[in-house]
Amino acid sequence: MEIRESSANVKQVAKTESSGFMTDTLLSAGVVTLAILGLVGILPFYMVTIATIAMGVVLLVQNSVLGASFSQVARDRAEKAGVGAGITSETIGGVGGVVLGILALLGIFPAILIPVAIIAFGASLVLSAGIPSQMNTWVDESSTEGESSRKMSKVSAGGISGLQFLVGLGGITLGILGLLGYSPFFLSLIALIGLGGSELISNGFLGARTGQLSAAKVRY
Repeated sequence: MEIRESSANVKQVAKTESSGFMTDTLLSAGVVTLAILGLVGILPFYMVTIATIAMGVVLLVQNSVLGASFSQVARDRAEKAGVGAGITSETIGGVGGVVLGILALLGIFPAILIPVAIIAFGASLVLSAGIPSQMNTWVDESSTEGESSRKMSKVSAGGISGLQFLVGLGGITLGILGLLGYSPFFLSLIALIGLGGSELISNGFLGARTGQLSAAKVRY
């Protein structure tokens, strides 16, 4: 027998998810802004270290929201385990990025720790790239949308997953180049713009789809 949450509980989860994605979107925008400021020469050291810390927080916040959403879905769908690796990777990358960013801000080998954090962020995005597509599949199973809307959502989810994968690979590449001594702060700032921008886009999509998923769970 399927276990259904009460309407009040589902609505509370939906409200929490909405607030979480809004917070994450603002943080992602902050990462992009700080990185751009650093690129134009405004306190680049502080901009890159603070943006690195903020990027780590972005991954942690998004992970927390997605974890709550997937735990709701798991009560009706066993395949939730398939996205566990992506969520875990983002948690590890987020915590590592925050720690490395703080140490760099304190002046502890910043030219090494910042690129390492960028590599960790990139790896997290690569490993979690399938989450948008999986979330879209779950929403489609519960949705009453028309066929054209479903096709459009599927294309969007695939595009976002692909973008996240490519940005993650780019972050890994720029981080490795930075570790080799090729303008570590400059390359890290470029990577942070891409990473933050990717999270901005995925947050908009995931926020909308998790909202639709929660709405579908209320209708029973």
